[in-house]
Formats: sequence, structure tokens, C-alpha cells
Amino acid sequence: MSVIAVTLVQGCWAGHSDHGDEKKKVDVTSMSVDYLVGDDTFEGFVAYPTSTKGPLPGLLISHAWYGLGEGEMMRAEEAAAKGYAAFALDMYGKGKRATSVPEAMALRGELGSLGADVRLPVGAPTYTLPDHAPNPR
Repeated sequence: MSVIAVTLVQGCWAGHSDHGDEKKKVDVTSMSVDYLVGDDTFEGFVAYPTSTKGPLPGLLISHAWYGLGEGEMMRAEEAAAKGYAAFALDMYGKGKRATSVPEAMALRGELGSLGADVRLPVGAPTYTLPDHAPNPR
């Protein structure tokens, strides 16, 4: 079990160069993970290098206003391939994704003034791996 500290990023990240040759193939484990905030269920996405043992540098990836999607998941997997443990959070709730601007506005409006402050599990910004390993992507 590894504990990681995470750094908040929105939509992009800077590569970490302390992990050797970037051309070397790194196996990545990634999966969707459900988590609770109060009584609400959220669905995040975690990715990390499969063979790395011990603590890893970490990234917390926030989605754009349409909700957690393929772009954020791809960024998490890219970060994992560079030696990070990455968690793409969900601010809206499991299964809540916008498909149009009006839907995105409505979902963002539901966050109210608290925004992401109430959308992370208690104990953030730490996340324990691989407790959620049964559903690899």
C-alpha cells in the first residue's frame, strides 16, 4: 500500500524528469474508483505505474465544466507513465456528465459557492493505493 501526496492541477501538468528515460515503456495501472463525500457517491479515476513500490509524487487532476471525461483520464495515464500517481477527481457526482453547454452550466450551478471544497473525500489531499484495484481499465 502506498500513500501519495497530491498537487492540484487543472487541465494540464508539468512533466517530472527525475524518473529516467521517457522513451522507456512503463506499465500503467488505471481504473475508475467510487468514493463518498457525505452521502453522495463520486466516480474518480486513478492511474499509477504498475511496478513502482513505495511513495510516488502525485497529481490531482480537476475536470473542465463538462465533467470527468476521457481527456482527464488520458492525462492521468500520461502522468503515470512518467512516474506519478494521478487521481482525476469528480466534482459533480457519479454518472453526472454534461453533453451540452446548458447542461454544463446547470451542473456547475449545482456546486454553488462551495465548489470543489466539498467534492473530495475526507483526508484529501492524500490517497491510498491500491485499495481500489478490482476494476482496472
